Amino acid sequence: TDNTWIKVGMTSETYDTNADYTAGTSRFTAPVDGRYLFCVNIMGVDNFGTTDAAVMYADLYVNNSHNSVFYRMKLDADYDFAELFDTLGVGGSSIIKLDADDYVEVFINQNSGANATMNYTVGYVDWQGELLG
Repeated sequence: TDNTWIKVGMTSETYDTNADYTAGTSRFTAPVDGRYLFCVNIMGVDNFGTTDAAVMYADLYVNNSHNSVFYRMKLDADYDFAELFDTLGVGGSSIIKLDADDYVEVFINQNSGANATMNYTVGYVDWQGELLG
Protein backbone atom coordinates (compact mmCIF):
# COMPACT_ATOMS: atom_id res chain seq x y z
CA THR A 1 0.00 0.00 0.00
CA ASP A 2 1.28 3.48 -0.86
CA ASN A 3 2.83 5.37 2.08
CA THR A 4 1.99 2.68 4.66
CA TRP A 5 4.24 0.39 6.70
CA ILE A 6 3.27 -3.17 5.72
CA LYS A 7 4.46 -6.29 7.51
CA VAL A 8 6.08 -8.75 5.12
CA GLY A 9 4.54 -12.16 5.60
CA MET A 10 7.09 -14.97 5.49
CA THR A 11 5.20 -18.12 6.34
CA SER A 12 7.62 -20.99 5.79
CA GLU A 13 10.96 -21.97 7.28
CA THR A 14 14.10 -23.69 6.06
CA TYR A 15 15.27 -24.51 9.58
CA ASP A 16 14.49 -23.30 13.09
CA THR A 17 16.55 -25.15 15.66
CA ASN A 18 14.76 -23.81 18.75
CA ALA A 19 11.32 -23.07 17.26
CA ASP A 20 11.89 -19.32 17.83
CA TYR A 21 10.15 -18.30 14.59
CA THR A 22 6.37 -18.41 14.28
CA ALA A 23 5.44 -18.75 10.61
CA GLY A 24 1.78 -17.90 11.21
CA THR A 25 2.70 -14.43 12.50
CA SER A 26 6.00 -14.04 10.57
CA ARG A 27 7.67 -13.23 13.88
CA PHE A 28 10.99 -14.20 15.48
CA THR A 29 11.02 -14.25 19.30
CA ALA A 30 14.39 -14.06 21.06
CA PRO A 31 14.91 -17.07 23.35
CA VAL A 32 17.69 -15.36 25.38
CA ASP A 33 19.23 -11.92 25.90
CA GLY A 34 21.93 -11.13 23.36
CA ARG A 35 23.03 -9.55 20.10
CA TYR A 36 21.34 -10.98 17.01
CA LEU A 37 22.29 -10.62 13.36
CA PHE A 38 19.35 -10.33 10.95
CA CYS A 39 19.58 -10.36 7.15
CA VAL A 40 16.65 -9.58 4.87
CA ASN A 41 16.21 -9.98 1.11
CA ILE A 42 13.10 -8.77 -0.72
CA MET A 43 13.22 -8.88 -4.53
CA GLY A 44 10.66 -8.28 -7.22
CA VAL A 45 8.88 -5.14 -5.97
CA ASP A 46 7.19 -3.41 -8.92
CA ASN A 47 4.16 -1.49 -10.28
CA PHE A 48 5.32 1.81 -8.81
CA GLY A 49 3.57 5.14 -9.17
CA THR A 50 5.09 8.40 -10.39
CA THR A 51 5.59 10.52 -7.25
CA ASP A 52 8.71 12.69 -7.61
CA ALA A 53 11.48 11.97 -5.10
CA ALA A 54 9.73 8.85 -3.77
CA VAL A 55 11.31 6.80 -0.99
CA MET A 56 11.36 3.05 -0.38
CA TYR A 57 12.24 1.65 3.06
CA ALA A 58 12.65 -1.72 4.69
CA ASP A 59 12.75 -1.90 8.46
CA LEU A 60 13.10 -4.38 11.27
CA TYR A 61 10.49 -3.77 13.96
CA VAL A 62 11.20 -4.85 17.53
CA ASN A 63 8.16 -5.29 19.76
CA ASN A 64 5.98 -3.54 17.15
CA SER A 65 8.20 -0.42 16.94
CA HIS A 66 10.66 0.80 14.31
CA ASN A 67 14.13 -0.33 15.25
CA SER A 68 16.52 -0.16 12.34
CA VAL A 69 15.92 1.01 8.82
CA PHE A 70 18.36 -1.25 7.02
CA TYR A 71 17.50 -0.02 3.56
CA ARG A 72 16.34 3.36 2.31
CA MET A 73 16.23 4.48 -1.29
CA LYS A 74 15.32 8.08 -2.01
CA LEU A 75 15.10 9.43 -5.52
CA ASP A 76 16.10 12.97 -6.40
CA ALA A 77 13.44 15.49 -7.38
CA ASP A 78 12.11 15.03 -10.93
CA TYR A 79 12.59 11.24 -10.77
CA ASP A 80 10.16 8.48 -9.87
CA PHE A 81 10.37 4.71 -9.43
CA ALA A 82 8.11 3.96 -12.40
CA GLU A 83 10.39 6.01 -14.67
CA LEU A 84 13.60 4.36 -13.51
CA PHE A 85 12.76 0.77 -12.52
CA ASP A 86 10.69 -2.14 -13.76
CA THR A 87 11.39 -3.92 -10.49
CA LEU A 88 13.39 -3.19 -7.37
CA GLY A 89 14.99 -5.25 -4.61
CA VAL A 90 15.41 -4.33 -0.98
CA GLY A 91 17.89 -5.95 1.36
CA GLY A 92 20.31 -5.50 4.18
CA SER A 93 21.44 -6.64 7.58
CA SER A 94 21.43 -5.33 11.12
CA ILE A 95 22.76 -6.36 14.52
CA ILE A 96 20.17 -5.76 17.24
CA LYS A 97 20.46 -6.22 21.01
CA LEU A 98 17.40 -8.12 22.21
CA ASP A 99 16.12 -9.23 25.58
CA ALA A 100 14.55 -12.65 25.95
CA ASP A 101 10.96 -12.57 24.59
CA ASP A 102 11.55 -9.48 22.41
CA TYR A 103 10.16 -10.13 18.93
CA VAL A 104 11.31 -9.03 15.49
CA GLU A 105 9.31 -8.58 12.25
CA VAL A 106 10.10 -7.25 8.76
CA PHE A 107 8.19 -4.24 7.40
CA ILE A 108 8.39 -2.36 4.11
CA ASN A 109 7.13 1.08 3.01
CA GLN A 110 7.12 3.01 -0.26
CA ASN A 111 5.51 6.30 -1.29
CA SER A 112 5.57 6.13 -5.08
CA GLY A 113 1.95 7.22 -5.42
CA ALA A 114 0.67 3.71 -6.24
CA ASN A 115 0.25 0.37 -4.52
CA ALA A 116 3.38 -1.61 -5.41
CA THR A 117 3.39 -5.40 -5.66
CA MET A 118 5.89 -7.91 -4.31
CA ASN A 119 6.92 -11.26 -5.76
CA TYR A 120 6.64 -13.88 -2.98
CA THR A 121 8.10 -16.67 -5.12
CA VAL A 122 10.54 -18.85 -3.18
CA GLY A 123 14.00 -17.33 -3.37
CA TYR A 124 12.74 -13.78 -3.83
CA VAL A 125 11.76 -13.03 -0.24
CA ASP A 126 13.63 -14.35 2.80
CA TRP A 127 15.20 -13.38 6.07
CA GLN A 128 17.55 -14.97 8.55
CA GLY A 129 18.47 -14.43 12.18
CA GLU A 130 21.33 -15.75 14.27
CA LEU A 131 22.34 -15.24 17.90
CA LEU A 132 25.84 -13.74 18.02
CA GLY A 133 26.23 -13.82 21.78
